[in-house]
Amino acid sequence: MARQRSNSRDVEELRRRHQNEELEHDKAATTTQIVVLVVILGIVGSLAYYLST
Repeated sequence: MARQRSNSRDVEELRRRHQNEELEHDKAATTTQIVVLVVILGIVGSLAYYLST
């Protein structure tokens, strides 16, 4: 019985760790998307500036 409780605690701990890893991955992906968007907008803005002058 105690072993079953220990196993369920281990499973819960693994689930929590996996969920935390997913959250960290989502944050990293969002940050990457924002950086890429800013770079693309900078390039487009620069091109528009140079082409208009």
